[in-house]
Amino acid sequence: MEVGIKHVLFDVDGTLVRDFNSDQLMPHVQKYFEQLECADYSFALATNQGGVGYRLWGESKGIDGRSLKKYPTVNQAYNRLMEIRGQISSITKNPIPIYVSYQYKDERGEFLLPCGVSEWDWNWRKPGTGMLTRALFNWGVSPQFVRMVGDSVSDELCAVGAGVNFSWASEFFHGYF
Repeated sequence: MEVGIKHVLFDVDGTLVRDFNSDQLMPHVQKYFEQLECADYSFALATNQGGVGYRLWGESKGIDGRSLKKYPTVNQAYNRLMEIRGQISSITKNPIPIYVSYQYKDERGEFLLPCGVSEWDWNWRKPGTGMLTRALFNWGVSPQFVRMVGDSVSDELCAVGAGVNFSWASEFFHGYF
């Protein structure tokens, strides 16, 4: 990692694990954490988990429950994220905050259900900057000392909007494949 960057936020699905159904770190990700001198760094997870919002929206509209079962409940998403965080923490021995958005955006780009709590706030969902802004505040650092690693345009736009450095996951983990 370049000089000055001591805080790294990771997207989850497609960056640390294969997809929203997985809770196992990809091998190259595990290798990265095992080979890094982690004591000098702070890590956090910043992830959109819109399937939770979609499931709640569908349930509120009376959509057949069988078709919604592939989308996680809040508890299922939370447990999966805790498992992923636990795998990283067991290697790094560092506390790892999780910033998560459950907000779902429909095909027209409109946000559905509920608001008023950060996890459901429209600006909390990437590409909004809410999660990164909170991480910067909690770490007490300026954006130039932070890197966001992700696999989607919304991750990149979020980083740019918050003023933090951005790396595509494929480039960031390149030497660990």
